Amino acid sequence: MKKVTVFAALVSLGLAAGAQSLNVSSAYEAWNRGYLKKAMGYINDACKHEQTKEDGQTWFYSTMIYCSIGDEIAKNSKKGRELAAAAPYWYSTAYTSLLNWKQYDTKGEYQNKVLPFFRYVGNHYYNMAVMTVDSKNAQPDYAKAMLLCDSALRLGGIVQDTGILNNANYLAGQCARALKDNEAMKKYFQPLTRIKGLSKKGIDAKTVYESMFNLYVAEKDTVNAMKIARAYTRNAPEDYQADALLASAYLMTGNTEKSIETMNKAVEKVGNDPAKKAEVLCLAAAMYEQNKDFTSAEANYKEAITIAPTAFAPNYGLGSMNFNRAADKIAEADQVPMTDETGAYDRLIGESKEHFKAAIPYLVAAIAYIDALPADQQPMWRGQLHASLKALNTVYARLEMYDEAKATQARVSAMESAANTQSN
Repeated sequence: MKKVTVFAALVSLGLAAGAQSLNVSSAYEAWNRGYLKKAMGYINDACKHEQTKEDGQTWFYSTMIYCSIGDEIAKNSKKGRELAAAAPYWYSTAYTSLLNWKQYDTKGEYQNKVLPFFRYVGNHYYNMAVMTVDSKNAQPDYAKAMLLCDSALRLGGIVQDTGILNNANYLAGQCARALKDNEAMKKYFQPLTRIKGLSKKGIDAKTVYESMFNLYVAEKDTVNAMKIARAYTRNAPEDYQADALLASAYLMTGNTEKSIETMNKAVEKVGNDPAKKAEVLCLAAAMYEQNKDFTSAEANYKEAITIAPTAFAPNYGLGSMNFNRAADKIAEADQVPMTDETGAYDRLIGESKEHFKAAIPYLVAAIAYIDALPADQQPMWRGQLHASLKALNTVYARLEMYDEAKATQARVSAMESAANTQSN
């Protein structure tokens, strides 16, 4: 998120010292001359003094001075480094000063002048939250990031800054999801589901709506799941992903006809965009697969592969569908009575092997896609790689392709060993 700078504009406001105590006037004069460390000392005394600690002007100046300190620190100048040692938590003091200003400036004397500072400090808390989860040198601290977002949301809420509110809610919702804190995820994502054109505001609408939808499905709350899906199509009528989610919702309620009709809308909306068409075809295929219409599912996956031959989604989708169908055949075979003389067991096992064979080229292609990614992107695909390798290894074992199984098993074992080492 772009950093907000407000100080040049404030300097030009020509703030008058007015009637005030010596500490307040001295703080203002020191700030005006650029002596921020001195200004900090004077205003700290004014914030504690009986005559000035309940004066809105005192807290406005405190906000102004500490935000100026934060701006200087951000420049990483010699002066900024000295101030960083003197006021490392300037943003916390600025936050408290803003809330005290709101309490004590009962006449709204500094109302217009203080608003940019709410945005500045709110954005700073949001940026710190981003750094907390994006740090390349440490594990993401999702709980800390949520707390930082809460501070950003409080300040953004006071001035109704939609940029801060949208970004902080989205980041906090993602953190809550990572922590599996479902109630917190609802709290942060719910306000975003009421906004029209969310994606145009820089927020991934698909993540928000799908996360909420899947949460309600897991809770068996079909009413709210359907509400979320409908809200997505209402707030983003041009988004094919909204139609795809609503199609899943209709399928969940048993309305297959409406589900197919809605999914066809999604396919129509992507037009001739190859990437989007391949994606929506995979979504349609998954819907058909869920409805046990394997012929239609296979047709959609294969059409997607025609458009994007090396893509992960259609290859893994078709590979895993064949794998699951093979597993279903084995489970069905296990239910055949020992006394059966119709040959049903052998027939089902034979069918399972055909599905396993059909899965191989698609699972191999899915793995090849991940292996071809740049090294810095591959860690994000570990889960998909592990699932693909495990499935392929099982296929090879079931088909008695032991030489091929050795190679895949070695990769699976190496991944699981590395994961266990990291967790310990």
